[in-house]
Amino acid sequence: MNHAVAREGQPGNQYLYRGLVEALSFFTSLAPQAFVHRARYLAQCVLRASSQVHAGNYAPECRHSQTPRSLVGVARLIYRRLPHYAPAMIIDVHTHAFPDQLAARAMAQLQAETDEVIAVLDGTVGDLLKSMDRAGIAASVVASIATKPTQFDSILRWSDTIRSERIIPFPSLCPKSDGAVDQVRRVAAEGFRGIKLHPYYQQFLLDDEGVFPAYAAAEECGLVILMHCGFDIAFPRERVADPARLVRVLEQFPRLHVIAAHLGAWMDWDEVEARLVGRPVYLDVSTCFDFMPREQAERILRQHPPEYLVYGSDSPWVDQLRTLEQLREFGLPPAVEAAVEGGNAARLLAASRA
Repeated sequence: MNHAVAREGQPGNQYLYRGLVEALSFFTSLAPQAFVHRARYLAQCVLRASSQVHAGNYAPECRHSQTPRSLVGVARLIYRRLPHYAPAMIIDVHTHAFPDQLAARAMAQLQAETDEVIAVLDGTVGDLLKSMDRAGIAASVVASIATKPTQFDSILRWSDTIRSERIIPFPSLCPKSDGAVDQVRRVAAEGFRGIKLHPYYQQFLLDDEGVFPAYAAAEECGLVILMHCGFDIAFPRERVADPARLVRVLEQFPRLHVIAAHLGAWMDWDEVEARLVGRPVYLDVSTCFDFMPREQAERILRQHPPEYLVYGSDSPWVDQLRTLEQLREFGLPPAVEAAVEGGNAARLLAASRA
C-alpha cells in the first residue's frame, strides 16, 4: 500500500486525515483483528514521539522529536476511534537468544541442523528487542539450554546481565546432573522466575525418575518450567518428551508449573488432544501453526482451559508478529485472546515470584 502524506498547512488537510480515519474504520470492520492492532500500534508510535501518550514500549524508529501536528492529529483519531483488541501487555513466553559474541556461531550451528525453519533474527537480545517493538510485545522470556552441566554458571551469569522489565531470562541446567537440585534452588534464590529444559538436547526422558529431584525442587521453589514437548526438528523421532510422559510428571508433581511448548507436543498433536487437553497444564503456541492442520489447532485452542493457554513464538526461528497474527486469525473471544496474549503469562510469572 502506498501512503501519501500532505504537508502541514495545506488547505483541507484536516478533511483528508479525517477521511483517512473513516476509511480505516470501515476497512477494520472487515479485516482481521491483527490489522486493528497494528494500526493502533503505529498510532501509538506517533503519539509517543510527540509526547501525546505516557512512556511505553514502542518502536525505536518512531522516537523522533519533530512530528507534524497533522500527523499527530490523525494518529490521535486512529488511536481513539479504532476498537482496541490488544491486551494491556503482550508477553512472549518462548524465545531464545545468545551472548553477542557467541550468537553468530551458535545460530550457524543450529541452522545447520535443519532447513525446515529459517531463522528470522540473528540470535542476539538486541535483535529480539527490535522484533518485540515491531510486534508491540512488552516482555519476552529468553530461554537458554544447557547442554553440559558445566554451562550452568555461565548461563546464570549471562541471564543476570540481560534481565530487565522486558527481558525475563529462564536459565537452564542439566536436570540429571549431581548438582541439579542445588542449581534449581540457586536459580530461585537469585530471583529468576523459571528454567528451560529440553529432553533431546539434555539427553533425558521427560518422566525419568532421575529427574524427579529437580522437578521437586522446582515445585518447592515455585519456579516455572518451560519444557520442550513432542518431537524435535533436529533429532530422530524418539518418544522422549511425549504427552504420556508429561502426564506422569504432572500426576507426580501436581503443583509444578509447566509450560508444554509447541501446543503441548510438536508433531504429536493427536496425543495432545487425547492426553493433555483439559488438564491444568500451560500450552504455548510456539512453532505449531505452520506444521499442523488448522482445524486441529482450533480444536485444541477452544477445548483446552483458556486460562492455561499462553502466547509463545520460538523466536528467532519464528517471527513474533507472524505468530500473533496467526493466533488472532482463530477469532477467539476478545477476553480469551487478551488472556492468551499476555494475561495468563503475567499471572503465572507473578505467581512464580511469590
